[in-house]
Amino acid sequence: TFTVLSIMVGSVTERLAPDEIFLTTNGTNLTSEVDIAARDSYRVQVAATTTVLGGLIQVLLGVIKFGFVGTYLSEPLVRGYTSAAAAHALVAQLKHLFGVSPRRYSGPLSQVYVSIIICSLWLNGFICPSTYGYCYNCNIYREIC
Repeated sequence: TFTVLSIMVGSVTERLAPDEIFLTTNGTNLTSEVDIAARDSYRVQVAATTTVLGGLIQVLLGVIKFGFVGTYLSEPLVRGYTSAAAAHALVAQLKHLFGVSPRRYSGPLSQVYVSIIICSLWLNGFICPSTYGYCYNCNIYREIC
């Protein structure tokens, strides 16, 4: 689906073009800031390349009539994949919803680690989902939520 594809392309662009590559140091006070224009330009190039490559692979698989493999996939398998894709999309958006930047994990169980961090922040009162969005260090967590 489009959501899963967007998350996959976004994770590829963030992995191949992390912010650390585009840090520029100010000569006067030695502070670093991200060159957003260069970073975004490179990320668009990576996303476009990934999309074109994925399209070429799909066309190639269509030409050799590889779609017959889909008939052998059972209905529970397809439903499980769809449910897992929905859960992945939900967890991937939680950090943006609450406005936190947890450490990036890669590999198996990376979404589980992010979920644990976000839940621990929420339970400790650092994230307070309210009707108006979120607030940091919510001391009145028990009264609002």
